[in-house]
Amino acid sequence: MNTDIAMLPRLVLVDNDVRQLEILTLVFRMFGFSVFAFSCPVVALAALAQPPLRALDFAVLDYQMPLMNGGVLAHYLRACYPRLKIVLHSGSPMIPETDLNNVDIIVRKGTGVALPLQEISRLRCS
Repeated sequence: MNTDIAMLPRLVLVDNDVRQLEILTLVFRMFGFSVFAFSCPVVALAALAQPPLRALDFAVLDYQMPLMNGGVLAHYLRACYPRLKIVLHSGSPMIPETDLNNVDIIVRKGTGVALPLQEISRLRCS
């Protein structure tokens, strides 16, 4: 299949668990997404400020990360990309309501890779 990479939905993944990041990156690429993966939220913000990565469709963010949690990262991303669809992918049992203000949906870790993909597909259609 000859797909123009500029036409692929663009997704950013941020998770400090490198293994989780690698698996999700592989799965989303297999399903036709252009994926930008980062293991550090601060590095992700710096990279996303650069022109080549400015157009984004989706974000899948871990909640518990060093330096900045996924709720704070979602806040910054939403300010820069108001139309960005954001999925918080977390195993954390308690997430403060204020950290959910800029998130479209929460997907619990430990449910496999099908559920994050399914939720992104659902957000894609909304």
